[in-house]
Amino acid sequence: MRQTARTDRRNVKEIMPLTHCLPGVRDQQVINEMPCARWGFCTNGSLLEIWRVDKFRPMDIMKRCTVTELTDWWHFWVESALESGLIGAQMSGEALRGTVVVFDLKGFGAKHLHSRMLRILISLLGIGESKYPEGIHRVFILNAPTIFSGTWTAIKPVLNAR
Repeated sequence: MRQTARTDRRNVKEIMPLTHCLPGVRDQQVINEMPCARWGFCTNGSLLEIWRVDKFRPMDIMKRCTVTELTDWWHFWVESALESGLIGAQMSGEALRGTVVVFDLKGFGAKHLHSRMLRILISLLGIGESKYPEGIHRVFILNAPTIFSGTWTAIKPVLNAR
């Protein structure tokens, strides 16, 4: 079975500028707070997105961004991923498959267990799963510490089983 989400340069094509889905001013404020980036495309055309939890600061996000801003940003982020996925599918000549998401949980700890932020993240994941079920192709979780199991118990019911 072929690996679809390798982060080495052999299987990732450079991503082109996403000028067709530029964020608004409020979205840009949230983007500056989020520890995520789009790295390019996998060989099957799926967009590759990496979230680095060690850069995630829930308290700072809660101070600088409203729930409405986070929700608006999330819609922008997911919709722009779908648009980018179309580009990847065209470049690879394969069917649109959704985004490959890698969560690197290195550094995950008690500071990430901010209860209000967890409720917001669960809500955002629920939006993604209900409005954009085709948005995710695969999810990989790296470096998950033992403390993450409780968080996973809260998040798992929101996710689509496929």
